[in-house]
Amino acid sequence: MARVPVVATNVGSNPEFIRHQSSGLLFMNEDENDLASQLQLLVDNPRLITKMSKNTKHQKSIALDAKNIIRHYQGLLKL
Repeated sequence: MARVPVVATNVGSNPEFIRHQSSGLLFMNEDENDLASQLQLLVDNPRLITKMSKNTKHQKSIALDAKNIIRHYQGLLKL
């Protein structure tokens, strides 16, 4: 599995699973200037890529843990 930073829009559940500048980068939906700015941040900061790549694996393992998913949905549904 490749461990690379995620670059995604800040809509839907993306912000719940992607921590901006920790496990990836979020940009404003339909804003190509913001996307370009986030991509330039990666080009200008190779250390940030390394940091986010390491955090992506950790964040993914947390997000995919079944107990955490159940708790997440229970919190959303306030059960």
